[in-house]
Amino acid sequence: MGRVFQASDSLDQKANFLLGAAGLVIALAAALMPRLMIGSWPKTALLVIAAILYALMIYFVLRALVPAKFMGPIQADYKVLEQYVLCEPPDNALANILAGYTKRIDENKAVNAAKADSVKKCMWLFAAILPILLIAAAI
Repeated sequence: MGRVFQASDSLDQKANFLLGAAGLVIALAAALMPRLMIGSWPKTALLVIAAILYALMIYFVLRALVPAKFMGPIQADYKVLEQYVLCEPPDNALANILAGYTKRIDENKAVNAAKADSVKKCMWLFAAILPILLIAAAI
């Protein structure tokens, strides 16, 4: 269970890093905007595309950073605990605890998989923004 939580924290850190790096690049582009805006409509179109990709990236970062609800192996309700552990023979109680762990680990992995998907999309969007801005600066 601890690894699932560590993976979630790692994904949050990656999403924050991508947002910060993209924000720095966009801020640099905004500072150079007067120089970049002088020119033809392709340059302006590229800048608009980069801004749209940045907005989309912010959406995926926020989606990755939404606090996830991770499930524990056994519900905290005393009646459930009594039913599945305390009133069972030791072998059945152990089997119930292990089944609860494996079920919750799979559910929590699915939460992390969704976060990882959002972070991957952020990475690809960031990788698309950089060349677009470089091409706009070179035109």
